[in-house]
Amino acid sequence: MTSPNKKDIITFMDAEWYNAAAEGQIDKFRDYTESLDLLRTPNKNTVLDVCIVAVKKETEESIEFVKLVISKCPSPLSEPNIKGETPLHIAARFGHKNIVEFLIHSIKKAQYEDLERGAEASTSAKMLKKTSTDEDTALHEAVRNNHPQVVEILIRENPEFANIANAARESPLYLAAVRENKIIASKILEICPSPAYSGPNGKTALHEAVRSKDEVIYNFIP
Repeated sequence: MTSPNKKDIITFMDAEWYNAAAEGQIDKFRDYTESLDLLRTPNKNTVLDVCIVAVKKETEESIEFVKLVISKCPSPLSEPNIKGETPLHIAARFGHKNIVEFLIHSIKKAQYEDLERGAEASTSAKMLKKTSTDEDTALHEAVRNNHPQVVEILIRENPEFANIANAARESPLYLAAVRENKIIASKILEICPSPAYSGPNGKTALHEAVRSKDEVIYNFIP
């Protein structure tokens, strides 16, 4: 297996490397000598993105592969694909709880190392709250795809997640309400007593709560 040249930056991940990433072939990537951020799909997905998408069920091996990739090349943590999605967005979408926790740990560790070099203290918060081209955060992805454990991890890490609306003006609580997901709505309200309620076209999570007779949200009406 040959390594790409440094001049082949951005879109160089042939089928052989793509399949190796999707299958989490640790040994092949452990011996990889170039910078892993040179390996990209045409949609700008990194090795880390490809691996996370391919994980059907989290295992020790899949976690170890993620750890290996980040230890060799931490830059993909904050590098978006063509849709503006970071690995945290993708892991949240698929409900990979352990991978989400490790990505957050790695982002905070990267911030600590940056602080040693004089970077801003808010670096990790900015990385955690990065939005996609649709202005979705990782929390939007977790709520939309019904992953309550990931929702709890994200908002306990940074409650401000619950105050961010996307390009469609959907707050995470609105998404939970419109889907009548009482478990996720309860998680958000339990941890963030005053989250954003906004939704599109002037609607709010409260409108959806009244429509669905959802007492979980309705009881929080001021």
